[in-house]
Amino acid sequence: MLRRSSRAVPGWLPVTEIENFVEGLLNETRDEISRADTKANILLALAGVAVAALAAGLISADLTLDGEPGLVQALASVAIVMLSAGVLLLAWAVLPRIGRPTKGRARYFMDHAQYDDVADFRAAVHREAQNVDERHLRQLLDLSKIVRRKYRLTQIGELLTGLGYGCVAAAVLAHHIAG
Repeated sequence: MLRRSSRAVPGWLPVTEIENFVEGLLNETRDEISRADTKANILLALAGVAVAALAAGLISADLTLDGEPGLVQALASVAIVMLSAGVLLLAWAVLPRIGRPTKGRARYFMDHAQYDDVADFRAAVHREAQNVDERHLRQLLDLSKIVRRKYRLTQIGELLTGLGYGCVAAAVLAHHIAG
């Protein structure tokens, strides 16, 4: 809930406009976290299917590198490393961040979960409500860093899986050329 206030900082928007702006940024950032998770989950699922198919073929011995030329073995080995690293990074991107509670605070769910009784929790919520601007700005900074981390992990994971798929394709091509 927004506080109505007449206080203003020279050269800044009135407080309610700043609060509305920051709350809008918070909503956009939360939406961006959701989009980053969706992208990473889709890529993880696709990469997981490909890795599972390759692993199943290798385990069942339907797919083997024995007797393959060195180039095919090298490309297949690089593909395995790239795909594995890409899948791990994509999984890391969607791994929930739990964080640690800050004693006496009530900003995030981990802060809320630290309280054993309602009276202490109410007091912490009351303290947070005294400085909504600080809370929203801190939350915006924290969430923005989460978005950046998720997108970096997704980007690198996508790049590695793409390179891994390229190495698989090159190994298949080298196998057919040599065979």
